[in-house]
Amino acid sequence: MKSWCTYVAELARVWLRGRVLANAAASALLIGLICPAQAVTYLTQEQALALAFENPSSATRHGILFDDAHRKAIEKKFDEKVEQKGVLAYTGKLKSGGEGVVIFDAVIGKHEFIDYMVVLDREGKVQFVEILAYRESYGGEIRDESWRKQFSGKSRKEPPEHEKNIVNISGATLSSRHVTDGVRKLLAIASVYADELGLAR
Repeated sequence: MKSWCTYVAELARVWLRGRVLANAAASALLIGLICPAQAVTYLTQEQALALAFENPSSATRHGILFDDAHRKAIEKKFDEKVEQKGVLAYTGKLKSGGEGVVIFDAVIGKHEFIDYMVVLDREGKVQFVEILAYRESYGGEIRDESWRKQFSGKSRKEPPEHEKNIVNISGATLSSRHVTDGVRKLLAIASVYADELGLAR
């Protein structure tokens, strides 16, 4: 059965079709006014860093901005276009032992951004993934530990792939796919910036 907001979305697109405002932004605005997203912030960046690092205050901040050469290298490894300008990363001693990297990012779920964090060890393997904020009205199951644990141990050599080694979440297909793709993208970024982030090649 379709939800009320699904019907609203379909009606909005029909109503806007052929009008000057018939574009994704106008449709999203109208839908958002009637069916506002249920924004939930689970962790601040400071709280997230405390989960990853032994001493978060001593972690080194890396504001990474992509130049054309690095962007092309990332896209080649990721095998998709990368539109964002950069990422925020931190390096330091992980609670799990050894040096590692935390990278913050955001991806679109269905309509709204999902803020998330990926923690990598020095070998570039995923230690864990955390969801910091979720703004969709449904599909918050992507924060379930049982789903996020699937990313543990994934790397550039064995990247996460939606519906292959990462299961889909029924009712949250786009959110689960986009977070999976996001983690795969961050693994590509970490590989390209391995020297700057102190990762093994």
